[in-house]
Amino acid sequence: MGLGVAAPGASAAQDVDLGGVGYVLGSPEAPITVVELSDFGCWACALFHETTWPAIEREFVQTGRIQWRHIPFLFGLRHGEDGTKAAECAADQGQYWENHGKDRTRRATAELDVSGTPTFVINGSRALGALTIEVFRGLLEEVERGPNPGG
Repeated sequence: MGLGVAAPGASAAQDVDLGGVGYVLGSPEAPITVVELSDFGCWACALFHETTWPAIEREFVQTGRIQWRHIPFLFGLRHGEDGTKAAECAADQGQYWENHGKDRTRRATAELDVSGTPTFVINGSRALGALTIEVFRGLLEEVERGPNPGG
């Protein structure tokens, strides 16, 4: 159902400082940080949030396994700017996670060289697209297991 390419492993994303950028949900002590860059006008982003996000929030965010950071990204898609502006208003009223978003992220996203949305950075490794929960679980479990020194 989900479209996307998982690209685990080292990438230039590990060198980008995303601290203080975006909106955070979950425990600051979580061992894994997932950064989501998405455009409110993106159909793949909407698909991800309708199909995959509820399970991620329930299984990983609420249990303290991951901390989620959402960075609104204007990719130039229809209605993306309007959605971001509406989410900014919601954030001003303390309702960000109910509505998502605010765009303070242009420098960091330029450094990440985002080529499509949604893009996810999982502890420094990039994945692209409306990933299914099965793919996301696999990526997160791989990060939880840590590096495999045996290759």
